[in-house]
Amino acid sequence: MLDKIDVKEDQPTHLLKLIIEHIEKPVYKLILEKTHGNQSTASRILGITRNTLNRKLKQWMLEPKLFKKDQSTKNFTS
Repeated sequence: MLDKIDVKEDQPTHLLKLIIEHIEKPVYKLILEKTHGNQSTASRILGITRNTLNRKLKQWMLEPKLFKKDQSTKNFTS
């Protein structure tokens, strides 16, 4: 992963910011998949507030509703 980051010795890089940018979006996406878009559960797992989660989701253009389970595939018994 780090080999994909363009670091030049003569320029400041803010290496931590570059690493976070490569890791953060996939982590948020994975958590949304595992929680089926449930933001309360996702924020608890990540150890952040829902406000912070919402800000990050906007930053990474992730829509929680796209991760919700398809309700039509549930089996209903009478």
